[in-house]
Amino acid sequence: TDVKDVLPLLQRNYEKNISPAALRASGQESHLCSCGRVTVAELDWSQPEQYSSLCPPAFDYVLAADCIYHETLLRQLYRVMLAITNERSTSKLCWGWW
Repeated sequence: TDVKDVLPLLQRNYEKNISPAALRASGQESHLCSCGRVTVAELDWSQPEQYSSLCPPAFDYVLAADCIYHETLLRQLYRVMLAITNERSTSKLCWGWW
């Protein structure tokens, strides 16, 4: 997920890296069954109506990398994570401060 303006780039990255076609092209067809389902979608953390309807009851896995560009976004990310995960979810959040 990302904000609307970035979705074309996100879709292109998915298609080039982990889509079924990309896995076939790279000779990694054996991974097709283990990929699960990927959906590229808009998600603005400041819009609770967008994330409250995402996934009843919760995602199994959440991976967030380099998604905090300003410390004021941390509170919004925290709210989203609480809304889309539960005690059985696995979450990995990665970022670095320069």
